[in-house]
Amino acid sequence: MKKRQFSLGVKIAFSVSIIAAGFTLSMGLDAYRGTRDEKRLEQLSSVSVPLALDGQTALFAYENATKMFEDAVLTGDADILPAMNAKLDEVDHLLEGIGARQDGGNGKLDPAAAKLRVATYHRDAELLFKAAASHGMANAAVKTQMDAFRASAKETHDMIAAVQVGLADNLRGTLTEIGSVSHQQRTYGFIFFGFVMLVGGVSAWLVVSRGVIRPVLSLSGDLTEEADGVSAAAVQFGQTSQGLAAGASQSAAALKTSAAALEEMSGVTRANADRARDAKALASRARQAADAGTAGMNELRTAMDTIQKSSTDIAVIIKTIDQIAFQTNILALNAAVEAARAGEAGMGFAVVADEVRALAARSAEAARETASKIEHATRSSAEGTNLSGRVAAHLGEIAERVREVDELIAQTAVASQEQNEGILQVSKSISDLDRLTQNNAVLAEETSAAAAELSGQTDRLRGVAASFTHLARGGRSDGAASDLAEGGMTAAHHAVAA
Repeated sequence: MKKRQFSLGVKIAFSVSIIAAGFTLSMGLDAYRGTRDEKRLEQLSSVSVPLALDGQTALFAYENATKMFEDAVLTGDADILPAMNAKLDEVDHLLEGIGARQDGGNGKLDPAAAKLRVATYHRDAELLFKAAASHGMANAAVKTQMDAFRASAKETHDMIAAVQVGLADNLRGTLTEIGSVSHQQRTYGFIFFGFVMLVGGVSAWLVVSRGVIRPVLSLSGDLTEEADGVSAAAVQFGQTSQGLAAGASQSAAALKTSAAALEEMSGVTRANADRARDAKALASRARQAADAGTAGMNELRTAMDTIQKSSTDIAVIIKTIDQIAFQTNILALNAAVEAARAGEAGMGFAVVADEVRALAARSAEAARETASKIEHATRSSAEGTNLSGRVAAHLGEIAERVREVDELIAQTAVASQEQNEGILQVSKSISDLDRLTQNNAVLAEETSAAAAELSGQTDRLRGVAASFTHLARGGRSDGAASDLAEGGMTAAHHAVAA
């Protein structure tokens, strides 16, 4: 009877299923334990914690009440008693709530007895306060009652403190129990999970060792042999490549000649580009000089306009001086007439009037000569201004033409640079084509035999791959691998012969 063979996928799936089932069981147990702990914690937060807080509150309220009573007795202030009574009522209510909610798990707790003691304290406190108010604290009977009352109050305090401590101990014990159980459960969970992982790991190791490693070792030997065959084919390809390199030398030589011609053309273009750049620089300097000349002529024209304006102003001043000389001459004549009328008494004044008239005549003559010269200078300034304006216009036109020449030369330089870059790109393309020609020549006849050989090797590798597929589907690899390998080898021999 033939033994049943399971596929590799089925074996791996079985191992993974074991691990998954164990992990799921472990997670389920953890979830169950977590739910149980959550319920206990919920009960703890809703019962035990409030009970412990109520016990602590009751103890604090009772201590406040006793302190209020001591203050009331010492001061004799009856207004403190209502606050004390409110505190005692609060203690009574808290103890009643504790007695109603506790589960009786701790026998030491006796909130009912503590509640009775609080009621007794309440009654005795009111009576003692009345006695102290009536007879005073110095009274012996009052002192005796006060000592007995304080002893009873201390016992009541101890009972309430015992209730509070018992509730705290219950809470602490419950928390300790929950922590211990949780730690124990985690320990058991880790142990169980480790056991499941160990079983799954052993199963996976057995599957991989028996179902994969041994057949793969056998098939890797076949693959090694096929790799040797591929290596031999690669050597043959290397020899063929050498033949291709020799056959491509003629094309490479022609491309080198073309590259040399392009290099020479590139040199000429670069020289033209350099000359264009030099011409651009000279044109830029000429443009700057023309702009500077135009600016200078504009400044000269401005200066000539200023001189003409100044000459006009001086002419006005000379005319004013001439008018002053004329008026002085008239005044001198009037003075001479008056001196003649005066007779001998006006002789000296007449001499002075003659001198002033002579001086006014000379001033008028000088003013007329100066006005004539200034008028001539003004006409000359006007002619210079007109001439400088025409020269400035011509220089501006020259600067504009130089600017146009500069722009044309700049465009020529840019075009030369672009032409140089284009030739460089063409030269680089030819160089790349040269390299490609050296690497890609005639490949048909030399590569046919190598391709046939590689085809045969590929068939054998395909046979080995089919063996892997057969193994993965649950079959045996020994016979299938050898049969497929022989089939691939036969196909290879036929391909080589063809």
